[in-house]
Amino acid sequence: MIVSIEKMASIALVVACAIVSGEAAFKTYRSLVPPQPVPIYRAGDIIKDMPILDFKGSAQTVLVVTASTCHFCTESMPFYKSLVEISAQSNNRIVALSAEDPRVNRAY
Repeated sequence: MIVSIEKMASIALVVACAIVSGEAAFKTYRSLVPPQPVPIYRAGDIIKDMPILDFKGSAQTVLVVTASTCHFCTESMPFYKSLVEISAQSNNRIVALSAEDPRVNRAY
Protein backbone atom coordinates (compact mmCIF):
# COMPACT_ATOMS: atom_id res chain seq x y z
CA MET A 1 0.00 0.00 0.00
CA ILE A 2 2.81 2.45 0.82
CA VAL A 3 4.49 1.70 -2.49
CA SER A 4 1.33 2.53 -4.46
CA ILE A 5 0.89 5.85 -2.56
CA GLU A 6 4.50 6.76 -3.38
CA LYS A 7 3.92 5.88 -7.05
CA MET A 8 0.76 7.99 -7.14
CA ALA A 9 2.57 10.92 -5.50
CA SER A 10 5.43 10.62 -8.03
CA ILE A 11 2.99 10.52 -10.94
CA ALA A 12 1.10 13.53 -9.58
CA LEU A 13 4.38 15.42 -9.20
CA VAL A 14 5.41 14.62 -12.79
CA VAL A 15 2.00 15.69 -14.11
CA ALA A 16 2.12 18.94 -12.12
CA CYS A 17 5.64 19.69 -13.42
CA ALA A 18 4.51 18.99 -16.98
CA ILE A 19 1.55 21.36 -16.62
CA VAL A 20 3.69 24.15 -15.13
CA SER A 21 6.38 23.67 -17.79
CA GLY A 22 3.79 23.65 -20.57
CA GLU A 23 2.18 26.83 -19.32
CA ALA A 24 5.58 28.55 -19.03
CA ALA A 25 6.47 27.49 -22.57
CA PHE A 26 3.11 28.74 -23.89
CA LYS A 27 3.53 32.13 -22.17
CA THR A 28 7.05 32.46 -23.57
CA TYR A 29 5.82 31.62 -27.08
CA ARG A 30 2.96 34.13 -26.82
CA SER A 31 5.34 36.87 -25.72
CA LEU A 32 7.53 36.27 -28.79
CA VAL A 33 4.65 36.46 -31.30
CA PRO A 34 3.56 40.09 -31.73
CA PRO A 35 -0.19 40.69 -31.61
CA GLN A 36 -1.81 41.40 -34.96
CA PRO A 37 -3.20 44.93 -35.13
CA VAL A 38 -6.90 45.28 -35.69
CA PRO A 39 -7.47 47.23 -38.91
CA ILE A 40 -9.31 50.49 -38.42
CA TYR A 41 -10.52 50.56 -42.02
CA ARG A 42 -11.29 47.75 -44.43
CA ALA A 43 -11.24 47.84 -48.23
CA GLY A 44 -14.31 49.67 -49.46
CA ASP A 45 -14.94 51.63 -46.26
CA ILE A 46 -15.94 55.25 -46.79
CA ILE A 47 -13.54 57.70 -45.21
CA LYS A 48 -14.91 61.07 -44.14
CA ASP A 49 -13.21 64.17 -45.47
CA MET A 50 -10.74 65.90 -43.17
CA PRO A 51 -8.85 69.14 -43.67
CA ILE A 52 -5.60 67.22 -44.14
CA LEU A 53 -7.17 65.10 -46.93
CA ASP A 54 -9.19 67.87 -48.62
CA PHE A 55 -11.19 65.60 -50.93
CA LYS A 56 -12.93 68.62 -52.48
CA GLY A 57 -9.59 69.95 -53.76
CA SER A 58 -9.48 67.43 -56.62
CA ALA A 59 -11.79 65.39 -58.83
CA GLN A 60 -10.65 62.13 -57.24
CA THR A 61 -8.33 61.23 -54.40
CA VAL A 62 -6.59 57.87 -54.18
CA LEU A 63 -5.43 56.84 -50.73
CA VAL A 64 -2.37 54.57 -50.74
CA VAL A 65 -1.47 52.92 -47.44
CA THR A 66 2.15 51.82 -47.18
CA ALA A 67 4.66 50.52 -44.64
CA SER A 68 8.41 50.42 -45.02
CA THR A 69 8.42 46.85 -43.67
CA CYS A 70 5.90 45.59 -46.26
CA HIS A 71 7.55 43.78 -49.16
CA PHE A 72 4.34 44.09 -51.20
CA CYS A 73 4.54 47.88 -50.82
CA THR A 74 8.19 47.87 -51.89
CA GLU A 75 7.42 45.72 -54.94
CA SER A 76 4.53 48.05 -55.85
CA MET A 77 6.56 51.29 -55.69
CA PRO A 78 7.02 51.52 -59.49
CA PHE A 79 3.22 51.29 -59.85
CA TYR A 80 2.68 53.95 -57.16
CA LYS A 81 5.18 56.24 -58.90
CA SER A 82 3.32 55.86 -62.19
CA LEU A 83 0.06 56.75 -60.40
CA VAL A 84 1.68 59.93 -59.08
CA GLU A 85 2.89 60.87 -62.58
CA ILE A 86 -0.54 60.25 -64.12
CA SER A 87 -2.34 62.17 -61.35
CA ALA A 88 -0.03 65.15 -61.89
CA GLN A 89 -1.43 65.44 -65.44
CA SER A 90 -5.06 65.38 -64.28
CA ASN A 91 -7.19 66.80 -61.50
CA ASN A 92 -6.59 63.73 -59.32
CA ARG A 93 -4.49 63.35 -56.20
CA ILE A 94 -2.54 60.55 -54.55
CA VAL A 95 -2.34 60.66 -50.75
CA ALA A 96 0.05 58.29 -48.98
CA LEU A 97 -1.00 57.08 -45.53
CA SER A 98 0.98 55.10 -43.00
CA ALA A 99 0.84 54.09 -39.36
CA GLU A 100 4.60 54.68 -39.20
CA ASP A 101 6.39 57.81 -38.14
CA PRO A 102 6.00 60.27 -41.07
CA ARG A 103 9.79 60.69 -41.35
CA VAL A 104 10.27 56.92 -41.75
CA ASN A 105 7.56 56.65 -44.39
CA ARG A 106 8.74 59.76 -46.25
CA ALA A 107 12.27 58.33 -46.46
CA TYR A 108 10.82 55.04 -47.65
